[in-house]
Amino acid sequence: MGTDGHVEGLLPFSAALGLVLLLEFGDKTQLAVIVLAATAVAPVSVFLGASLALVLMVTLSVVIGTTLAKFLRKIWLRFIASGLFVAVGVYLILESFLL
Repeated sequence: MGTDGHVEGLLPFSAALGLVLLLEFGDKTQLAVIVLAATAVAPVSVFLGASLALVLMVTLSVVIGTTLAKFLRKIWLRFIASGLFVAVGVYLILESFLL
């Protein structure tokens, strides 16, 4: 850990890699890309389009996270992230019962 309290080295990289690989496995996005690649004439185009979308989404997430970290304490970021995660989960559960 650095002198300013931030984690340094390969830990943030390996944590992000592991979490994204684990949490995105079997995700709707992955399934959509599988279907697109299976039905597309040019699967390389599907790969490039999906890759660009993921890079843009992750870039936006990093910018938002970095900006929020400048204004909010770490504990509040965790509360907000946890609350949003639970809210989305409850929404998806309710949506599944209403269909």
